[in-house]
Amino acid sequence: MVDWLIYIPLVAGMAAGGYHVKSLTKSGAAATFLVGILTALGFGWRGLIIMGAFFVSSSEWSSFRKQQKKQ
Repeated sequence: MVDWLIYIPLVAGMAAGGYHVKSLTKSGAAATFLVGILTALGFGWRGLIIMGAFFVSSSEWSSFRKQQKKQ
């Protein structure tokens, strides 16, 4: 039960952070929250680390390709 007190604000912060830096739309942030909670339910903190690594790396790759296309 104590894990959920950590997971919910952590996942909400990830979703809000992605929306704030314009990596996610509102619906994308909502989906991130839902998937994050389900990931935490199924895999715990290890699953959240994997999900976070995927989100950060995919956001960076998207940004890289966007900058490369502008040139």
